[in-house]
Amino acid sequence: MPLQTNFGEEGEAVVGGGAPDAQVITDAMDEYLLEGVTAEQNLRYGQKAVVIHQGEDWPSGRLCRNCHAVFPCRLARWGARVLEAAGWTSRDVAHLLERARAGEVPW
Repeated sequence: MPLQTNFGEEGEAVVGGGAPDAQVITDAMDEYLLEGVTAEQNLRYGQKAVVIHQGEDWPSGRLCRNCHAVFPCRLARWGARVLEAAGWTSRDVAHLLERARAGEVPW
């Protein structure tokens, strides 16, 4: 399990191996934008984001197994929006995830 760094009351770094604290989106700037770039240009990256950033259950809640943020993390949400903008359905995404679990990925 990767170490995480937290900060104590006096600002000193405290290293631990526990689950990270929950992150809450409080600002629109917390999201990756799709503006200016077409979904087709980002399709491969959207596929990777959806496959790599999947949720995993922990005692502290559902976290991204890659970046350990609260799931769905920012990259998982961005990837899903890219695939949706490219015309993918939830069935298409489920098929992509099944193929990835079998070791067959499109990139």
